[in-house]
Amino acid sequence: MDSTVVIVNFASSSLIAERAADLNALGRPVVVIDNFSSRAERGRLSRLCAHNDWAFLGLAENLGFGAACNLGAEHAVRGGAEFVLFLNPDASISLASFQHLEEEALRSPRQAISPLITTPDDEAWFGGGALSFRTGRPSHTAGALQWLTAACLFVDARWFLKIGGFDAGYFLYWEDIDLTFGWAKQGGKLSVCSRATAYHAVGATQGSAGKSSLYLSYNLRNRMRFAQLHLTRKSRLAWAVSTPLYILDLARISGIRHGRTPVRVFLQGVMRGLWWSLKPTKTPQPRAR
Repeated sequence: MDSTVVIVNFASSSLIAERAADLNALGRPVVVIDNFSSRAERGRLSRLCAHNDWAFLGLAENLGFGAACNLGAEHAVRGGAEFVLFLNPDASISLASFQHLEEEALRSPRQAISPLITTPDDEAWFGGGALSFRTGRPSHTAGALQWLTAACLFVDARWFLKIGGFDAGYFLYWEDIDLTFGWAKQGGKLSVCSRATAYHAVGATQGSAGKSSLYLSYNLRNRMRFAQLHLTRKSRLAWAVSTPLYILDLARISGIRHGRTPVRVFLQGVMRGLWWSLKPTKTPQPRAR
């Protein structure tokens, strides 16, 4: 079986370097895509990839998470990969768990598979994703299969590309919910492999000062983008009305209660989200690759 690990980097080369031994222990090709952040970061990552014999794709600008993943998957498929594991820079997986994902993939074609994901302290973090159509709130709910996280996501690579990959229009956040929510609609299957475990140092790519302004703004905006692409106008308006409660949830986990995040960030996200909720429904454009 030909499987390739795809990692998207944005100013996180130190995290990838910390996990180099674990990545090499998998014995699988690794493709690292660098969304440009600085020349210094580009140089560090390029040297790291050369030292470990990993493929390196340096992008001229930051195209966003989804677009970079698509390019990595295309590169992997050209190299003969049947399957791709999308792995966050702050996540890791053992060879045994990787093999369990491969075995699960052989049971049924067109699968997107998540392992059970825990924090480094072995606290459960992800075992399935649920989405409330009434409130527009996604949640990590063990056993639910409405969506899967891209923190560690094993996919049938050719099927992934056939359905268009990640929607590059999200740029950041909700693109994994969009991809996997639509996966089954287009003939694929979602599953969580309980025999496989991955570890995710949640928030490590964002530092220790709470969620970034980009996280807050794009989360709000993309929540309504998802609704516009997948839900009825009535449901979109319901999501828009429930936005204040959603904001409170984000505030609870983002650090705004400590005064770290400007209110304007929330307002920008809300306004962009409302704009999406009021747009007429139309057929989504082909996804960038």
